[in-house]
Amino acid sequence: MATNICVNSGFGIDALLKEWTFVPQKTGSLAVQLVRLEYDDRATMLATVKVLVTITEEVLQFSFSHLIDMDNRLSPLAEKLLGRQIVIPIMVRFEWDATTAQVASLYSTPDLVNPFTKVLGSLKGAARVLNNSLLAVALGAASI
Repeated sequence: MATNICVNSGFGIDALLKEWTFVPQKTGSLAVQLVRLEYDDRATMLATVKVLVTITEEVLQFSFSHLIDMDNRLSPLAEKLLGRQIVIPIMVRFEWDATTAQVASLYSTPDLVNPFTKVLGSLKGAARVLNNSLLAVALGAASI
């Protein structure tokens, strides 16, 4: 892996490690399943993975704190999420540098909107949940 690897949050091994340690800290237990692996002629590998996150009280407190009031009461949206398992599809793109024989970049693009819309029953609810969510930050989502 290149020491100046490009990742969603910046450049370098430190940025990569920060991303990888941030995810479990903010999402509790999760499972990652490889769905598909594809290669193209430009030295790029695309991995499609599913990340399964169970929404516990701890996950709500750390990743969705905006859904909990000052008295620790859950909003109706948080109540809908509690105990549910969310399956998040993520596309991970690895770019290979043939001259150095190292991974040069690693970018992830999660689809958070569709799984949360399915669980919550509305796009408006999903947007409210995902706006200001540390889960979106942890999984490398672009602006929601």
